[in-house]
Amino acid sequence: MTAARKQRKYAHFKAANSTRDELTHPAHGEASHYAPVMEVFESLSPADVRERQERLERSARDVGIHFGVVEEGKPREADWRLDVLPRIIPRDEWELLREGILQRARAFNAFIRDMHNGQEILRQRILPYGIALGDPAFQRPLTTVDVPGGQYCHIGAFDLVRGEDGYWRVLENHMATAFGLSFVMQNRRMLAQAFPELFQSMDISPVAPFITQFSENLRAASGQSNPHIVLLTRGETNQAYFDESFLARQLGIAMVRPADLLIREGRVFLKTIRGLEQVDVIYRRLASAAIDPIAFAESGLPGIPGIVNCVRNGTVRFVNALGCGVADNRALLRYSRQLIGFYLQEHAILESVPTYNCADRDQFDYIVSNKDEMVLKPIQDSYTLYRYLGGRKLPEKRNHLLRLARRWPHLFVAQPYLHPSQLPCYENEGFKSHSVYLRVFFQLGERPAVLPGGLTRQSWGLHRDNPLTIMSEGMKDTWVPAQPFEYASTPGTVTLNPDEYSISSRLAEGLYWTGRYLERMQNTARQINILETLRWDQLGRGAQRSYWPLWKAVAAANGQSQWSRRKSPPKDTLALTRALVLKADEPSSILSSATAAYLGAQHIRDSISPEVWQVLSEFYWFLQEAAQKPNPSRTRLREICQRIVDDAARLAGTADRTMLHDDSWQFFRIGSFVERAQGTATVLREVLAWVQSNREEGNADEADLTSLLRLLTSLDAYRREFRSRAYLERVVNLLLQNACNPSSVSHCLRQLRYAISTLSISGPGNAPRTLDESVDKIIAKVENLPLNRLMPSSVNELDHGSPEETAAPRPEMKFILESLTRELELLHEQFEDTFFSHQTEFYPERQLPLSWPAEDE
Repeated sequence: MTAARKQRKYAHFKAANSTRDELTHPAHGEASHYAPVMEVFESLSPADVRERQERLERSARDVGIHFGVVEEGKPREADWRLDVLPRIIPRDEWELLREGILQRARAFNAFIRDMHNGQEILRQRILPYGIALGDPAFQRPLTTVDVPGGQYCHIGAFDLVRGEDGYWRVLENHMATAFGLSFVMQNRRMLAQAFPELFQSMDISPVAPFITQFSENLRAASGQSNPHIVLLTRGETNQAYFDESFLARQLGIAMVRPADLLIREGRVFLKTIRGLEQVDVIYRRLASAAIDPIAFAESGLPGIPGIVNCVRNGTVRFVNALGCGVADNRALLRYSRQLIGFYLQEHAILESVPTYNCADRDQFDYIVSNKDEMVLKPIQDSYTLYRYLGGRKLPEKRNHLLRLARRWPHLFVAQPYLHPSQLPCYENEGFKSHSVYLRVFFQLGERPAVLPGGLTRQSWGLHRDNPLTIMSEGMKDTWVPAQPFEYASTPGTVTLNPDEYSISSRLAEGLYWTGRYLERMQNTARQINILETLRWDQLGRGAQRSYWPLWKAVAAANGQSQWSRRKSPPKDTLALTRALVLKADEPSSILSSATAAYLGAQHIRDSISPEVWQVLSEFYWFLQEAAQKPNPSRTRLREICQRIVDDAARLAGTADRTMLHDDSWQFFRIGSFVERAQGTATVLREVLAWVQSNREEGNADEADLTSLLRLLTSLDAYRREFRSRAYLERVVNLLLQNACNPSSVSHCLRQLRYAISTLSISGPGNAPRTLDESVDKIIAKVENLPLNRLMPSSVNELDHGSPEETAAPRPEMKFILESLTRELELLHEQFEDTFFSHQTEFYPERQLPLSWPAEDE
């Protein structure tokens, strides 16, 4: 290679020549295993590299992927930062790592089993008693719990660091809950989409089969052919919520919270739309102490009362088993070599990072005297240390941690500040060297496996006053050159015709309300956009009186009673428009509805497609940004409303094409149609009340029926159906009784009936069937209303040029519409009682009848 060519090859990385850089060490030159990738970068200009990095960032924003962080005690979404340059681990180096990972996993699994049974390692004084028995993660009630086959840990991870000497060392164990697996999958997919040329340069080991094997291992855990499996999470306040929702979607299992489960007759049940369904396997993402407040009362944490007794009886299986957290004790790192020798009779392949225990007085004195060169850490995460900290979060400042370590020395360890290997990371128009760490995932069982590569996290450097985290700055896709590598299925554990399990009540309720809020947001945006087109500030008083009933109807539909009760029109409606569009403390505003839909979708993210989440995230953040500017103009408000109308239509189409049309989909639709039916009935009720009041008082003012049809997206339907100007009876007929008009009450109720009938739980003699019949009764009442006698005139006479009838609608019409809106509200309550809260079955006597005059009146 000529000097000119070598200089060109290093052009992108000239600012990244660190003495610890794995790629471009100044003294040793380029690492050979990076050569194919370097060839690709050599062919690109700086602008091309920048464009690839921007593609990655756009891809993360578009899909809405993020990871959770906690600031000032509140969770928030942090940007997903994936670097354009992957990390490559040579095949021979990886094979050594793989063997060391599996060796360590087997040894620590044996340690977990021993600690909950004979405790031989303590009897033979290989490990000090205080380290093991003083660990808050060690729960004595679990020592009597049998775990089939002694397989405590099914899936876990280790954090590794590559030192300046080239040796890999273990920084931390994650045998209880291993977070970040979804990040590996997403990083690989995003880099392949944004930079496909890289993947043409070399053949790398795939990462997707690891999830497939884990799915099979979950099913094998219960010993049944088709067990009911759920993923147990704390919920959206958990920093790993995105990771958990991704895994639940990939594994095809329900994501539940402790409140979704209950115990009956020594078994675990999930509250579903069918009622209670037994759960066989729980993939837990909670600390053991947070599982059962009866078994672990001293923890003070909520959970599922009585579930440990179910584990003892063998009616449910946890993956990973309760008690695995004892292997994550950072104080054990100092004794890793002894543990491996004791349980496996082997020499340790991977050493641990030097670790000092504060419980040892001499070691603590050494830590204090060298505190500027040490990272102080708790032996377990703060959730496990909950009761020691009085329910507070673990402080991050080093001085605060040191005070806690003096008070509870057995709960803290220290490690020297590391000088890990580095890699170039793209930053501010170029590459700079930054430290990198590796989390490697493994599975144990009949066929142990290690995920090729893992999760590489890059750091801009440790803040010495806040040393608890090293992984907040970004990630790299991690490559291992491929060789013949297969993940075989576990024989005899998978059925080709699995039973269908119901969705949880919480999931059904979340989908229902997401559908309702999105429909409400779309309706309000469309109606405001139409009314603001009229330019209220430029209308005369007569025109304002004609359009005011429409404004009153929209205000009533959105709970704006101070506006809907006004009889005379105001001078201006801009204040009402601003309240209905961007007022955050207004429950029915577009902003509030979008926020409620977004937060609701976060709770059920495992059940909506990534494409739907992308559209939802886009208009949510658009509204959040729009709300930051005070006192928007009419023009700006119309632009916002039009954008929401367009995005809502795009979301509906995306959901229809990308979501499985199962029970989850039907509850999403049910929420939309309940909201639409209530909105149509409320608007129509308010407009007819205005017409009746004005005609009875002899006023000439009339509501603009054409604009009313536009408000309810029915103007084109009216023209196609009647081919005449807007008559009140025909408008009411179209909006109430026409089953082909998507905005009519009849159409919405018919869609509700269809959705209920297609639920997997429908059938003779059950609650959904009763609910279906009740919807039929409301449909019959609506479609059999004698509008020709309840409305003021015969439109046939009007079509032939007869004078218009000036009589008002019959007074009974007001009662009928009020009864209809109330019965639609009761229909929501009956959905809730039947599917969500399970408080009651379906009580027909709670219905309010729709009444109209007898035929002889």
